[in-house]
Parts: sequence; C-alpha cells; structure tokens
Amino acid sequence: MTKEKKGAPFFKKISIELLAPAKDLAGGRAAITHGADAVYIGADRFSARAAASNTMADIESLCRFAHGFNAKIYLALNTLLYDDELKNAKTLIHEAWNAGVDAVIFQDMALLEMDLPPIALHASTQMHNMNPKHIAFLEAAGVSRVVLARELDLEAIGRIRKKTNLDLEAFVHGALCVSHSGRCWMSLAMGGRSANRGVCGQPCRLPWDLTDEKGTRISSGKHLLSLKDMDRSAGLLPMLEAGVSSFKIEGRLKDISYVKNVTAFYRKKLDAAMEIWGRGERASHGNSSFTFTPDPAKTFHRGGTDYFLYGRREKIWQMDTPKAMGEKLCRIQGLEGGILLLEEAADLAPGDGLCFLDAAGLMRGLNVNRVEGKKVWPAPGSLTGLKVSDVAGSFLYRNADIRFRRMLESEKSASRKLPVSLVFREGEKDFVLEMKDLSSGLSVEVCADFDLEPAKNPSTVQEAVRRQLEKLGDTPFEAKEILVETGPWFFRASALNALRREAAEKLVLLCLEKYERPRRKQAVQGFDTQPYPEDCLDASFNVSNAMAKAFYEKHGSPVQSMAFEKEGMSPGTRVMTSHHCLRYAFRACPRHHRAEGGGNWHLKGSRASFTLDFDCADCCMHIVSEGALK
Repeated sequence: MTKEKKGAPFFKKISIELLAPAKDLAGGRAAITHGADAVYIGADRFSARAAASNTMADIESLCRFAHGFNAKIYLALNTLLYDDELKNAKTLIHEAWNAGVDAVIFQDMALLEMDLPPIALHASTQMHNMNPKHIAFLEAAGVSRVVLARELDLEAIGRIRKKTNLDLEAFVHGALCVSHSGRCWMSLAMGGRSANRGVCGQPCRLPWDLTDEKGTRISSGKHLLSLKDMDRSAGLLPMLEAGVSSFKIEGRLKDISYVKNVTAFYRKKLDAAMEIWGRGERASHGNSSFTFTPDPAKTFHRGGTDYFLYGRREKIWQMDTPKAMGEKLCRIQGLEGGILLLEEAADLAPGDGLCFLDAAGLMRGLNVNRVEGKKVWPAPGSLTGLKVSDVAGSFLYRNADIRFRRMLESEKSASRKLPVSLVFREGEKDFVLEMKDLSSGLSVEVCADFDLEPAKNPSTVQEAVRRQLEKLGDTPFEAKEILVETGPWFFRASALNALRREAAEKLVLLCLEKYERPRRKQAVQGFDTQPYPEDCLDASFNVSNAMAKAFYEKHGSPVQSMAFEKEGMSPGTRVMTSHHCLRYAFRACPRHHRAEGGGNWHLKGSRASFTLDFDCADCCMHIVSEGALK
C-alpha cells in the first residue's frame, strides 16, 4: 500500500485533450494516428465549413477507429439554422448519435429546445464565448464544454475557469478570423455569403486602401485585415495552468499533410508541457511514433502569433500577402542570368517551392530546378522581368518542401499502438494466452489444445514463443511485457500466430464494447426560468429561427431583431468587431503610441467601402458599412 506523503496535496488527474480537425475520413484517421485525442468533423450539412462535408457512413467508420484508442469524435453542427431546417438538423443529430459521435459542436440555441438523444453538447466559438455570465448560463443549460473566444488572454481564461466547471476548449494553432467569432457579417454584406452559414468569402484576405479622418492616404493595396496564423506552441503550459483542458487545432479545409504534421507537432509539445505541469493525463490511449520530425513551418504557414494570449504585445498581422510564405531560409544576394544568388547555402532540392517579396512588396514564387551551393536555378520563366534591385536583400522562404511532403504522404508516416502484456501459460487441459491492454486494464483470454512434442532444444523454447507472440504489427497493439509459463514443448509458429491473432481480435472488440461515450448533462433545476444575461437581443445575437427566439424570450431576453441573414442589412451596420486595430498597426494609437487625433478612418476596396470606428476603452476596432449592401 502506497503511503501518501504528509502534507502533500491529493488531486485527481485532469483529462487533457489534443483536438485535431478532419476534412474527411482519411484526415480523421491520420489525426488519430498522429496523436490526436479527439477529432472534429462536419457532416453533409449545417457545418461552418460547408466545403468539408462527409457522409454519416464515413463518420461512423471514423468513430469506430477512434474509439479503439479511447479517442472521441465531435460533429461540427455550428451554423445558424432556419425554421425549415430544424427538423433536418434534429434528424442529423439522431443519425450522429447512432453512428457513435461523442458530442455536437453547436451555435444555434434552438438545439437546447429540441428533443435530442443524450449526446453531449459543446458551445461553438461562434457563440462568442467571452462573457463569464454567458458561459455560466450555458453550463446551467446542460452544455458540457465551451470553445473559448480566440481573443481571450490568460488572465481572462483564468477568471472564467474560477467561475465554471465546464471543460474549456481553446484554439492553439491555425488560421485566424480577424473578427470576433460569430460576430462577422462582412462577407454577407459584400457578397451575400454568410460566415454563420458556413460559406464565408474571406474578404479579410483581400487588398484594401486606408485613409485617416482627414482623408490622408495611409496605405494602398495591402491586405490590412489579414492575420498571421495562430501558434501557441510556446504557451501550452500557461494555458494548462489557466484551466484549458482541450487544445484545438484549426484546419478542416487543410490537406492531410497539414493535419499529420501539425497534430504530431502539438502531440509532442503538449506531452512535454503536461509532464512539467504534473496534474494532467492524456484523454485517449496509445502512443504515436513518427517517421519524420514535425515542423508547422513546412506545411501551410503564414507566420505565427500567440494572438493576445499575453495581451496586445506583438504584430499579429501579415499585410503583404494572405498566402502561406512557409519557412524562412536566408536572404537573396542577387540575380545573374536567371539564376538566384543566395547569401548562404540552403538545404534545397529540385521540386521545392520558394517565394519572396520583391522590392515592390509583391509576392513572387518559383519552383527549384537545380541547386548548387548558393545558386538556385528556377523553373523557366519564374523570374522573367525582374532585376537585381527587385530581389537583392529580400528574404527567401520555402512554402513547399518536396522531401518533407513525400514523407508525410507515406501511409507509414506514423503509427499508434496500445501497450499490451501477454501471458502464455499451460493450463490443466490446454494452453491459455492472456492479452491485457495496459491503458484500460481490459483483458481477454484465448485457449488452444496443442499436439505436444518435447522440444529438441528446451533452452530456446521461451524465446521462440516470445518472438511469435510479439508480432502484432497489423494490429493496434504493441507488446510491452511477455511472460511464458510452459514446459519445454515444441510449438508450431502457425499455431502460436493463430492464437495471437484471435486474442488481438477479441481485445479490439472488447475495447469497442466497453467504450463509454459522454452523455449530455441535465440542465440545473429551475433552468427554464433562469434569465439570460442580456436584457434584449439585436441582430448581432444571430437569432435565425422561431425556436431560438422562443428560447431567449422564455429566459427573459426579448429579440428586437432577427439575424442579418434573415432580415438583411442596411448602410451604417456594424459588420465586424476586431481586436486587430489598424490605428495600433500603423502606430497611431492614442493609448499605446500617444498619437493625436481620434476620428474614424476609412477602408476602401474594389467592391465596398467601410468606416473604421475605434473603441479605445475596449481596445478594439469596429468596421461599419458604407453605401448599399447585398
């Protein structure tokens, strides 16, 4: 019996989850294999990534694969719903439950009024989960988890943790929405494509002109609203300490190479942070090993930012281009006869994709044909029209590493195994093989009656048996302990192999049979009369159907205006609120740079113009429509 050290605090280990995206079944399996504890995926409707849809048959297959490792699958049903879609959405959730899905990520409050199966509910970041009172209301409603707003810093996360028992999920990597999540209607205003309906046109990645309150041109043709990608890999330990229990990677539209690389990278980083922290345990079972060294800069990468995790302290934007620049290599020295001259040799290979910003700030791309030392021969025509002055001094980036991509495209880029122990012993009537999953403690026994012959070399029997029993290559298992308790008999390899396969098959089935899905929590007693923490709701609260309207009004919050997607927009509408502030970016902030002036600035593009209204008290920027809207 282990004695607890006097004065040492006792605490239960907290389940910590690495949550990865999946565009499809193959991406979901890859995410699990490369170390994810859970995967989120969309069906063929009602997903905030309409281009990443999947059949329920594929989702069911993914659930079965994941559950074998005690990993979870979440269905993203995180769009606004219209009245004529509610029945279909309810049917979809029942189908998801029957397929084995562990939770639904939702945005529309109508789901809280539906008669649903006992599936766990996670409040999407599209619900703008920043306010502790709003989060407390969701907890009272029976929601199991909230996906926190990306803009929250560590102190704000810590304050929320102290006021709720909900699981807190936070993004750690991937593309960033410049707007507060669920509060962007810029794409809807410009082209009728609603982000809240899964079809955002990403106007934030377009080039814009910027003028100040006096009409003075500040910037022309820059991607003023385009942010770097989130990278919080250096902040995992403080996020654990603040109370985050699920670490989410963005990217349901990304390719499988991105999913493999970034998931593997964060698996290693999160494991290291958890070991230092000492209070957490992995939410799933099994260990992943990789045939490559993960590096997020080698797949889609716009540069990294921790995005307000420690407050406003760094450049979060990438205004030169919305495209992925990749990994930074070295400076360009010049150009000679169509050959790119580098200041230092770089480890390049034919087929690599390179890019740089020329003297005019335009992104230039080229493919490598040949490399010799500091000289790079690009594909014909790549540098046509460029002079030495256009390239000299620019940084060279690699946005496609052909050798790295080939490693990732291999099916053997990773393997994930459950550690098992095996005991082969001689019973009274037959021989028994016990196989035990060391993660879950589940075990099975299989028996066989062998024709016994004395071994010609008794001293080698145990080692020969071990060699056959450890051959678990095509199974999800890896032998960590093998004990042989038999006499000096001769065992045919084929018989031992058959026994081992039978045990592995039975253990797989047992792990699936004993897997327990989380269940939806019951709403607190008296919840139906609990007030929602807002007096009245305008269009910014995204109420798009009668059921959601009735829900809010039952909880004391009259709906003044339905969602913009239902009632349309007019000039003067606030289409976005962002913590990204262009006054701050151009060092004209009265608060941080002691700059003079305080009027509105103006954003002009090829298709629309907007007014920028700066809220210095809350340190954010509002984008307001000008002129006719869609």
